[in-house]
Amino acid sequence: MPTPTQELEYVRLATRRLLDSVASLTDADVRGPSLLPGWSRGHVLTHLARHADAQRRMLAGAIAGRQVQQYPGGASGREREIEEGAYRRASELLADLRSATASLEHDWQAMPEHAWHLMTTTLRTHQALRDGVRARWREVEVRHVDLAAGYRPADWPEEFVAVFLLRAICSLPTRARDAPDGYRWRLHDETSGAAWRITRDSLAHGHGPADAEISAAGGQLLAWLLGRGAHGIQVKNATDPETALRLPEYFPFA
Repeated sequence: MPTPTQELEYVRLATRRLLDSVASLTDADVRGPSLLPGWSRGHVLTHLARHADAQRRMLAGAIAGRQVQQYPGGASGREREIEEGAYRRASELLADLRSATASLEHDWQAMPEHAWHLMTTTLRTHQALRDGVRARWREVEVRHVDLAAGYRPADWPEEFVAVFLLRAICSLPTRARDAPDGYRWRLHDETSGAAWRITRDSLAHGHGPADAEISAAGGQLLAWLLGRGAHGIQVKNATDPETALRLPEYFPFA
């Protein structure tokens, strides 16, 4: 499995944008609310640093031939680390984030090419080290928006939207829990012109009969599917717009 050179560069650029955004945050700023219920900006910054550490931990374990926990203590340990670190001064939070991201980039650069196929165990799944790069890319871009510090879904690079919008849409039928039986959504990406038809049981490309059409720029469609709000979403041809807009609730991410 070759080195994911392009994705490593995407993560590097996303991290630089993130660090530039937060460089001037004050102590009052980091105590302010993020877009995530119950989390301040300090929580988000701490999470990003600990997520980088988790990637390094799994990388080192896989190379050594050991399965290690993504977070010590599992999900509860993750929550504890974030809560304990969230209330530090801005200078401490930012130094921690810079150090953690630099260390992760260093370890990725030092990876032997043959190691990218080695398997790791996250809180939710098993994946190759290569997949961890894409997971970090998603984490940095989405949490950057969650900081509510001026970075918006409209600022996401087109490469990021192209990869993760398609992944989010293709995963919908396997995530269905409470979607109305027989209800048909048509999603329309105004940026690329692509369209998809989705039911609880199926996914198809293109136009066709639907109970509601959801239309927006690709970045906003992705943000909506990730539960980051329906601002900018247009609902067309729907007798019940409220049901149409609940699609992320019917197909939630674990």
